[in-house]
Amino acid sequence: MLENERSWTIWADTGGTFTDIIAHHSPSNFSTKFKILSSSSIQGTVTEVSQDDGLIKFSSNLQLPNVEDFWKFCRLRLVSLSPGILRSNNLLKNTFEITGSINQSLKIKVENNSNLLNKSLSGGKIEILSPEAPPVLAARILTKIPHGSSLPPIAFNIATTKATNALLEKKTPPVTLFINKGLEDLLSIGSQQRTDLFSLSPKHTSFIPQNVIPISARLTPNGDEIDTLNEKEITGHTDSWKNTQAAICLLHSTKNPQH
Repeated sequence: MLENERSWTIWADTGGTFTDIIAHHSPSNFSTKFKILSSSSIQGTVTEVSQDDGLIKFSSNLQLPNVEDFWKFCRLRLVSLSPGILRSNNLLKNTFEITGSINQSLKIKVENNSNLLNKSLSGGKIEILSPEAPPVLAARILTKIPHGSSLPPIAFNIATTKATNALLEKKTPPVTLFINKGLEDLLSIGSQQRTDLFSLSPKHTSFIPQNVIPISARLTPNGDEIDTLNEKEITGHTDSWKNTQAAICLLHSTKNPQH
């Protein structure tokens, strides 16, 4: 994509709970920043229910696009309604398909809905669940392009801490570390900094991989090879790292494309 074809530049950092967004629109020199939930959901409160046209009007803390059918193809989840209200309205499930939207009013698909949309829903908390990743949802909110339509050219810069969170919470599959030979115990050694410096039994909280593959290759700080990268060293260990996640850390590798 050519630089002059991009109208939007978006930086997104997706964490376990929130996704932080910074965006810039080149033609108008408009910049903004906001955050949305990393579950790709928008929270709101039901303000009005119209039985005549089957619409649920809601309010949100976010400034959302007033575009027709913007939320079509998403789902609506009723969050804070009591089981009694759900049963009395024959709402056997609390998540529904959104078939259309006008401004901040949603039309949902329910079976036998003649008596379902009534005032008992007012004041209830809802979530609009987007089928797309949070940075894409943010892009739609910024560009005011409805779900199901193509976005304009966007330069996306995306980062995430989800993988880091998974490692810290030990929620990952087995991990194989590929690292320079001689540095195999680097993660267990760490920096040796700890708050319990004089403890007789220090506790190590660093992440320890289940498998380590030493790589003989070595580069100078400028990226020149001291020891050549040998692919057979890697492929020869296939059985030991099969069906594991890979963590790759080769010294000065950013200075040498081959590494």
